[in-house]
Amino acid sequence: IACVQALVAQHELEKIIIVENSVNSSELRILKDIFQNDGQVEILEPSENLGFSGGVNLAANSVLDSDFEAFLLLNNDTLVPPNAVKYLAKGLFDNSLDMVSPNIYCYPEKHKVWAKGYYYNRFIGLITQRNISFMPGTIFYLSGCCVLICRKVFKDIGLLDTSFFMYGEDVEFCYRALQRGFRIGIVEKAYIYHKGNVSSQFNSLFYEYHINRCHFLLCNKLSKNKIEQSISFLIKIFSLAMRSLLRSYKYKNLNAFLGYKQAILGSANTDFYTPGKQRV
Repeated sequence: IACVQALVAQHELEKIIIVENSVNSSELRILKDIFQNDGQVEILEPSENLGFSGGVNLAANSVLDSDFEAFLLLNNDTLVPPNAVKYLAKGLFDNSLDMVSPNIYCYPEKHKVWAKGYYYNRFIGLITQRNISFMPGTIFYLSGCCVLICRKVFKDIGLLDTSFFMYGEDVEFCYRALQRGFRIGIVEKAYIYHKGNVSSQFNSLFYEYHINRCHFLLCNKLSKNKIEQSISFLIKIFSLAMRSLLRSYKYKNLNAFLGYKQAILGSANTDFYTPGKQRV
């Protein structure tokens, strides 16, 4: 609610779409009561939890044929300071970019950087804010927490890949955009705050399963051929196993290991590893 109210106050957005993706009637009722008199705000209510990609696609599809210039994808667990959207849009168009993100800081530890673009290595599954482009198989991507996307990007490459329920879809989407020659970057003057871990409990079995699952999905989505795909998968079996053991020790529970195990078992589904297959 605070996030949407901050967006309304900035007068930069033609329409604000809330996807109430929890399928919770009491949550939906609260939102409708608060925003019932605000014609700028539209609330979409899917009949089931569509996941992150599905929720974003539902909103994007509802306006894709209208005449907007850019689509701001924003997590609800964010605080958007005044002029943030204005600076973000100015950075997008002034620098001839196609997708941009702000600097994202933590909340309430506002001095800590949460995201300033990420680097992902598709072979070992390493995610870092440090520039590791010297490592083969590394791509730069923008966090789906907050990204402003030109309409032409959706028209060219399509929407988010719904093979991902949560996590990894932003990596794959940016990879597709980069492959088509679109330019992405960070707008230094724009910033927001991210509360973090609102949609999933950190180290919950849900989190551990989906974070492992996304890494295995990305073996296929980011590989150029079957050899790269196989190498990536084999390396990740080992690297993610080490991760799960370390996290199981750190948190004194088996959630990380069980999530890893479930993701491995799920990889037997050929939908994970069919080259070029994409559900959008």
